[in-house]
Amino acid sequence: MERGKLTAEYRTRPARDGGGTIRLGPYYKYQVWENGRNVTRRIPAEQAGALEGDIANYNHFNELSGEVAEILIKRTRALREQSSDPDHEDHTDAKKNSTKKRAAKGSSKPKSSSRKPKRS
Repeated sequence: MERGKLTAEYRTRPARDGGGTIRLGPYYKYQVWENGRNVTRRIPAEQAGALEGDIANYNHFNELSGEVAEILIKRTRALREQSSDPDHEDHTDAKKNSTKKRAAKGSSKPKSSSRKPKRS
């Protein structure tokens, strides 16, 4: 697999006999994004077919992985909707830490409101 794009370029030049132009090519140009930059390389004609297949394989892989991601996203959403667990419900209206915690029964540590101030 390879990322990038392969394009064929053609050039023209005047014919030696002066009777028109001659088309030269194809010359293959491979462009790929690497390290934050667009890198261009010339590819020999005999390697162009294999590189074109590798690029097609990468594009096909991206399509398939996108389809798998969509299936998993839909499945996750369906499971979330079916869940009856209160921990999975949406509590966007509730304030964080809005209820006071109570001391456990039989706790030896008194509440801060029942402490007597220390005398020095």
